[in-house]
Amino acid sequence: MLEHTPEAIDAWAGAIRQRFEGRPVAVGRELKNGPLVYALRQDAFLVLCPITPLTLAKDREACTPSHATDDPTDAARQLALLLKHRDKLTPLNSQSPAMRALEQLVEHRRRLVGDHVRLTNRLTSALQNYFPPVLPWFDDKDTTIFCTFLAQWPTLKAVPLARRTPLEGFFRAHHGRDVKVIDHRIRAITRATPLTTDAGLIAPKALLVQALVSQLRVTLHAIETFANAIAQRAQRHPDFP
Repeated sequence: MLEHTPEAIDAWAGAIRQRFEGRPVAVGRELKNGPLVYALRQDAFLVLCPITPLTLAKDREACTPSHATDDPTDAARQLALLLKHRDKLTPLNSQSPAMRALEQLVEHRRRLVGDHVRLTNRLTSALQNYFPPVLPWFDDKDTTIFCTFLAQWPTLKAVPLARRTPLEGFFRAHHGRDVKVIDHRIRAITRATPLTTDAGLIAPKALLVQALVSQLRVTLHAIETFANAIAQRAQRHPDFP
């Protein structure tokens, strides 16, 4: 098995280059990304051909009734697929650096969106256990205004229930220009009743909410940053209108 160190990869690539006198050599890989793939891409004579895990699994199912798997056997299957169906595999090297960068940006943004969904679900769950009135006050829980509200007032007791001015100021400062929406929110806030007054429950949950809010804000900002980078690269890419 090839070690994933620069020295081992360089030595292996050098031996392959010498053996085949620099001619193109197809290399089957189950993964399209990862340190080994990035390192092998530096050698132009190595043509990396991704073989999807699904393709490998179907071949294993067809050829091995027990569906047993191990690294040497899977490597042999990848080689067989590479030899028999090379014309159906799309080499990674055929993509331009700009397209590869765009693919990476899209993949990273997709993972961040997954993180954002998990954080939002955890945040909602924590609030339901000690501060449920706050949930209907905001239609969207994955927004800067919701995070900022909780960062400032993480418990119902902390919200200035009897004071309209600070609440109006908060919503106006966060682009809340609809007077009716602001008035509806404030009336709902002033009428709210606590689910529990148990400090032994509220304090830990409020601390958890603060932590989740901090993570969610960073994640939302990162998603926006990646979205902007994707849009800019797509505009400059010749394959996009």
